Amino acid sequence: MVKIVIKVIAFFSFFLLVNTSFTQSDKNISLEDCYQWALERHPLKDKPALLDQQTQLKLEQIDLERLPQLQLNAQASYQSETVQFPLEIPGAEIPELPLFRAQASVDGSYLLFDGGLQEARKSIEQSALSTAQQSIIVEQYPIHSQVNQAYFGALLAKAQIDVLEQSVANLNSRINTLEAAKKDGVALQVDIDQLKVRQLELEQQIQQLQGRAKEAMQSLSTITGQEFGEDTSLEVPSEADFQFNRPVQRPELELFQLQKAQISSMEGMIEASRKPKINLFLQAGLGYPHPLNFFDDSLNPFAIGGVGFSWKITDWKKSKVDRQLLSVQTQLVDNQQAVFLDQIEKMKSPYQDRLQTLESLFEQGQQIVDLQKSILETFSTQLDLGVRTSTDYIEQLNKSTQAELNLELYRLQMEQLKTEYRTLLGL
Repeated sequence: MVKIVIKVIAFFSFFLLVNTSFTQSDKNISLEDCYQWALERHPLKDKPALLDQQTQLKLEQIDLERLPQLQLNAQASYQSETVQFPLEIPGAEIPELPLFRAQASVDGSYLLFDGGLQEARKSIEQSALSTAQQSIIVEQYPIHSQVNQAYFGALLAKAQIDVLEQSVANLNSRINTLEAAKKDGVALQVDIDQLKVRQLELEQQIQQLQGRAKEAMQSLSTITGQEFGEDTSLEVPSEADFQFNRPVQRPELELFQLQKAQISSMEGMIEASRKPKINLFLQAGLGYPHPLNFFDDSLNPFAIGGVGFSWKITDWKKSKVDRQLLSVQTQLVDNQQAVFLDQIEKMKSPYQDRLQTLESLFEQGQQIVDLQKSILETFSTQLDLGVRTSTDYIEQLNKSTQAELNLELYRLQMEQLKTEYRTLLGL
């Protein structure tokens, strides 16, 4: 009984743990989570496994080709004329060769030494697999930029909503204060109505931003294949030790290296094609007339076997031309890599200039927000005392709200710029 109770408690504990984990991951997601989900949903996600399966089958084909080969052959023919002997030998009867011939045999062969051709072919297939799989990673990489756009679009909209909701709360507080003052004859209804109008206007802006945030989250949901609830929270990416001077780590660079390795693997084929080849052969069967005995015109078994040797003494400099072709192909890949890195280098400088500008704007924006909030607090007190009108307060509230919106915009733009820069470099 005790064991059963322990098992039940353990089961429910595990269930609660899993459920809690799922709920947390559902409410708080990071940019890295979205990257992972987007890649898992990408149409090319199953292609690497298929390419690996294809390569394994090709390697198996190469191994099977090296196994001893057996072949059954049969042939029957009738000819209009055969060899005639014009001489007569006294006391000897020269047989007449038949016009009908038939032969059936089993032919066997085994490539004893291929000069490394098999290993060269395997190396080429494996290099091709690595290149193809890296090409898939390159094709999938633009999904990061799509995620960035949707993710930061939602972040910006939600940040603006937070600022406007705070302004609405401030207005609501002032309205309550003025309504209480109105009962004492200190405040006017027109001032309260002006604050309510501005409150409604802000609520309209919030509704518009909520629609924008919903669209961005829906776009993010489409890219990642995940369902996000209204309470889903997006973590703001942040990197304290962000630096511009970092090496490029884009998947294209790895692809260039693998392409050159694939070209180099062809060198093995060139070498193997020039080396000697040794094979064993065997033929056994029945023939009429005897295929190995010219004077035997009866049906008899026969067999023949031996060793074959071949060596291409000269290929008229074909291997030299093949190597030159491989060299040119390698240079073309180097050229593609140089062009790619040059494009990345040209795109790096604007990021640095824009980030410096945003950092300066953010620093000044923080000072503006602090000053506008201080002024707004003063206006709020003066409004309660009847020294300021609601128009003055709304005007100052608008300035303070806009300053906070600008500050959030600068903050998120800086983080988005850093993220896009990391995406540019493949970090």
